Amino acid sequence: MHLDKRHSTPVYLQLKTMLQRQIEQGIYRVHQKLPSERALCRHYNLSRMTVRRALQSLISEGLAYTQAGKGTFVGKKTDALSHNSFGSDLDNSKFGSPEKIPQYYQPKLIDQLVSFNSAGIEKVISKALTEYSAEDIALKLFSKVITQLEVEWQQGRVSLQAHNYAITTLHAYLVSMFKTAGNSGDEIQDKILLACAPDDHHEIGLLALALGLKQRGYQVIYLGSNIAVSDLHTVVEAAHPTAICFSASTQASGETLAHLPPPCLDSLQLRIPVKRTENPFRPLFVFGGTAFNKNPSLIQQVPGIYLGDTIEVALERFSQILLD
Repeated sequence: MHLDKRHSTPVYLQLKTMLQRQIEQGIYRVHQKLPSERALCRHYNLSRMTVRRALQSLISEGLAYTQAGKGTFVGKKTDALSHNSFGSDLDNSKFGSPEKIPQYYQPKLIDQLVSFNSAGIEKVISKALTEYSAEDIALKLFSKVITQLEVEWQQGRVSLQAHNYAITTLHAYLVSMFKTAGNSGDEIQDKILLACAPDDHHEIGLLALALGLKQRGYQVIYLGSNIAVSDLHTVVEAAHPTAICFSASTQASGETLAHLPPPCLDSLQLRIPVKRTENPFRPLFVFGGTAFNKNPSLIQQVPGIYLGDTIEVALERFSQILLD
């Protein structure tokens, strides 16, 4: 969620609600340290007083607490998480449940995309980003828009040109959102390498996953498409990632992952995670993508750890795997 300094709602309340939503989403967990006042001031270009008021508001509701000399931490969750903290002066349609994003924004965004209206597209997305987080927009809006346009193209209701323009445009927005995304506070040491399977060029889902991981504090190495798997060991030796994630969207690319060349497999830790302290330079190999939703039998053919059938599940699965 971006902060709108021109909105009638005070900026400190917008910041407080943004942090509260991230607590609800599990980006910050109970007793996890929140970003420092200095970090929040720098990232959002705010005064120390504004940030302090936002954090104090969280503390007063029992959603956070401070430790002298250490910072502010997430408190125990209470029923207050389900309440609108802005009060009666805020339109209830603002900063609402992410589940409502498609209902309001999906038809508007599709209308602008199929009309090739770049100014209209920017207006819709910018407005959505004032009300919801970039991760919410990527997972709840962009993915559904692309799915709907795919169906409408197959049914002949949308031209191939409009379909391709939509994918190219949303891909560009996702890249920008990923590059500008901040993490959840202290950077996690786990480094995750993301790439499309060989000969797979569908990056939208992988970019959304990269955005979610970055906002959770992971160090993300995004390689995208056109990866030479046979040379992957050279990347592993240089970067020492904790995990390598491949995404496959087609039957062919899923089958490619099932038959990775030996040089690639030799450097990876497959299927069953072990304590990372015992194998600090052997990254876990994980995978996902729509290819496995369409054909679940492929899952057992790939010698790695399956992340699940949605990006939301994959984000949770990452935290489980890397804590083992």
